[in-house]
Amino acid sequence: MAKTAIPNPHLGISRIDHVGSRTFGYFVRMGYRRTKRGSRPRFTAFFGDISHGGKRAALKAATTWRNKMLRALKVEEKLRAAQKPKRPRKRLARAA
Repeated sequence: MAKTAIPNPHLGISRIDHVGSRTFGYFVRMGYRRTKRGSRPRFTAFFGDISHGGKRAALKAATTWRNKMLRALKVEEKLRAAQKPKRPRKRLARAA
């Protein structure tokens, strides 16, 4: 029996451990968009270990925020699709 791929539960979440600047926590990036300089994330957030009470709490806060933003993006996409006028289909002329 073939195994199905388990989606990454930490998709879009990166761990930051930078001793030099004393930065420890999780960085979340989502909703990429095109700019003149390349693609950039639309939404970003940082969840520090100390401000959230440890690594596990910071990861939980980051995951919760990411899930909330995913739901908001899906609602936004549905609204955008509903507002977009549908173009009529082009019909090909048949040769007689």
